[in-house]
Amino acid sequence: MIDVVDSMDNVENFIFDMKDSLASQYSSSWDPGPMRVSYEEAILNCLKAFNLKLPNDGRTDSGETGVFLRQLEYIMQQPLMKEYGDIKFRSMLPVDHQVPNGATQWTWRQYDEKGELRLITDPSADFSMVDVQGEEKQNPIKSYGIGYSVSVQDARQSMFAGVPLESMRAMAARRITERALDKLVCTGSAKLGFSTGFANDSSITAVTKNAQQSGTTWFDSNGGSLADPKEILDDVHGLSKKIFTDTLGRYTGSRLAVGTKTYAFLASKPQSPTFTDASVMTYILRMSPWIKEIVYWPRLDTAGANSKERMLCWDPSPDVARVMIPQEFEQFPPLPVNMAFKILCHVRYGGVAIYRPKAIAYMDGISP
Repeated sequence: MIDVVDSMDNVENFIFDMKDSLASQYSSSWDPGPMRVSYEEAILNCLKAFNLKLPNDGRTDSGETGVFLRQLEYIMQQPLMKEYGDIKFRSMLPVDHQVPNGATQWTWRQYDEKGELRLITDPSADFSMVDVQGEEKQNPIKSYGIGYSVSVQDARQSMFAGVPLESMRAMAARRITERALDKLVCTGSAKLGFSTGFANDSSITAVTKNAQQSGTTWFDSNGGSLADPKEILDDVHGLSKKIFTDTLGRYTGSRLAVGTKTYAFLASKPQSPTFTDASVMTYILRMSPWIKEIVYWPRLDTAGANSKERMLCWDPSPDVARVMIPQEFEQFPPLPVNMAFKILCHVRYGGVAIYRPKAIAYMDGISP
């Protein structure tokens, strides 16, 4: 026996086929006599007699509505794109465009002075002659490409839906390119032809972190403090003092760059909750004679040994280091392919030139 009759037509057919059984359910000489019931009530009584039921408690119109659910939905007009970490390389290092975009490599020359001043004891003796000696360092320039396509139907659907699909794809190509350049500048990418970058070049100076009373890092995995402000300041001073002494005071290391976790720790940890509301970051800037700014670079989160955080200190001068980009991001005219258009994008990158490696120092082991 079925449990549910799914339509009124099926109910009527069911009653017609089962009329003899219905009569026997009440009495063998069943006669309704003068009692009259409505058509709907008769049907329901029949269904009850056979333990049957209509869906939705007997209503066949309960699934209908005057307003569809999607008609009550509001769609925001401004599309939101998924966001990634800040792209910081343009604010970290000077970007140079002087190399023509047709060059395949670029060379910079560094000269050194040779000679000394001597005491004259014999006016007829030869004077000491000075000279300059130079060396060349070459960097390759590589091209990188990315692109996007827009079909005729894409354009029609975009116009119909009011979604700027073409511009969204163009912006995606630009942002992906900038993120790739950010990685190339900071740590390099063997896949893209540069195995090292500014933060892990073998020529820059490593400084060993000082020992501390509690733990080995400034904070634990939960952000809890392990080092006191004086120990943190000593580590920072170790970087800037190394630069100052190795360059004989020519450079001081005025910029300190850390990863996002360390930046958040320094900015939020109070120096001494009992005596001052100043943060450790404010304390460092006040106490250091050389550090003038503390910035964060998300790429430094994994730039150190074993993919741990690395802290960098340097002077942000084009005489210390610069990024060479002979050709900034460019888009070529649309290329028709069947019923679509391809837009090819291109950029040329020449690496990071580190002119004063002793003016750059780094330290690992500050964060877990």
